[in-house]
Amino acid sequence: MKKVKRAQMLLIKVLCCIAILCVSFVPFFNDTVDAKAINNHTYNDYFKKVTWIKRSGVWSLSVEPKSTLTKNYGNANVQGAHASHSYKLLESKHKKDKYWKNSGSMANQYLCHVQYAGSIKSPWNLEPSRKEYSYSHTVKKKCNP
Repeated sequence: MKKVKRAQMLLIKVLCCIAILCVSFVPFFNDTVDAKAINNHTYNDYFKKVTWIKRSGVWSLSVEPKSTLTKNYGNANVQGAHASHSYKLLESKHKKDKYWKNSGSMANQYLCHVQYAGSIKSPWNLEPSRKEYSYSHTVKKKCNP
């Protein structure tokens, strides 16, 4: 009888551990599914408004992001994939605009805003006249190197 009770208790412990593991990994699997779906997002999923503005004689691409781009996904890979995909869509739509230039600097400014400004600051103003520096330098200069 003791062996049966011991076996039952062991089985209950194992099942509890499995249940805890399953609950722990649900967010991971949801993020994986989200990551696979990122390439299905469109320009309009990410941006409320994007327009060229002139401030103090300097042209800027003024970007008002939607929450799809600024929300905290709890997974840096998912956030990074959204940032990368949305920048490709932004560049594709605006790279033929007469004010677009210096794509490397624009990309660094954009990614910095996604990562650090998020929804705290809007709009994000990307200035093609800014010299291209490393991403870490762009971050150090608060996205405006």
